[in-house]
Amino acid sequence: MITKLGLEHYLFSFKRCRVKPGTFDFYKQRLDSLKSMWDIELEELTAFDIQDFVNTYSHSNTYSTVKGSFLLLNQACKKAVSVKLIKANPCDGVELPHAHR
Repeated sequence: MITKLGLEHYLFSFKRCRVKPGTFDFYKQRLDSLKSMWDIELEELTAFDIQDFVNTYSHSNTYSTVKGSFLLLNQACKKAVSVKLIKANPCDGVELPHAHR
């Protein structure tokens, strides 16, 4: 499942030593935003699930918040592909909203 524990494990195992402390804190803050997907099995997660999340989440949050949450999920899914937990990254094909200036 995509869980807070799984994403925290990814952050602390793979990202903590590779990013600046401020970036790491930003990613940690994004964890709770992804809770709507925590009940979906990782192998069952689709681009449609993620696109629905992005579309819904962007109605009440800034572009940078949406992008940060998506980046965290995308990077975790890329790692899941590279360690053979899943065959393909479900974030591929997801489109972020346009940034409003």
